Amino acid sequence: MLIYFILGILFDEFILPLISSAAELCVMFFEKQKGKLAVDIAKMNKEVNDISEEINKEPVNTVAMGFHIPSNTEEDLEEDDDF
Repeated sequence: MLIYFILGILFDEFILPLISSAAELCVMFFEKQKGKLAVDIAKMNKEVNDISEEINKEPVNTVAMGFHIPSNTEEDLEEDDDF
């Protein structure tokens, strides 16, 4: 029984930190890859924006996500007060 106790302590002190460090390295690798993709997307968006400005002579919004923020008009504000 003493050997299991000693093995448990060794596992807790040496093996678990190694597993934790390996997991952190994997997460950092994938985060780095995500960062590279984000930089590539930003560069492509800038190129598209520059080309469209040359063609249209006016700035065009080229957001990668494609969300549109609606403007708050008086009608929108009146509808919010009804509830």
